[in-house]
Amino acid sequence: LMIYAGILWMTAQGNDDKVQKAKDIIIAAIIGLAVTMSAYAITYFVTNRLTGGESSRSSPLASPPPTQPPSPDAPRWKCCEYEDSSQDDIWTQAACSEGYIEDTGAETEADCAT
Repeated sequence: LMIYAGILWMTAQGNDDKVQKAKDIIIAAIIGLAVTMSAYAITYFVTNRLTGGESSRSSPLASPPPTQPPSPDAPRWKCCEYEDSSQDDIWTQAACSEGYIEDTGAETEADCAT
């Protein structure tokens, strides 16, 4: 509507009726935008209060969804240590590459780094 009103105003060629119509359309568009944004804000606020702040859509500030325990068929994470300690250890789901051996005592990535 704003674009339509702007074009109407530009093509009014001094016709006061068209200029006034364009101004009325611009005012109505601004009021409509304010009503729409207010309705969204109220809905968002009420929904957050009713659901305890949890949102159904993802947000960069939202906590990650709970993870499911891995299925028995899924490859498990393991620590691959370099044989002569000249390379860093690798925490991976893939097979240990050449020069690495699996550290069976490491259960987490933090264990792997130590």
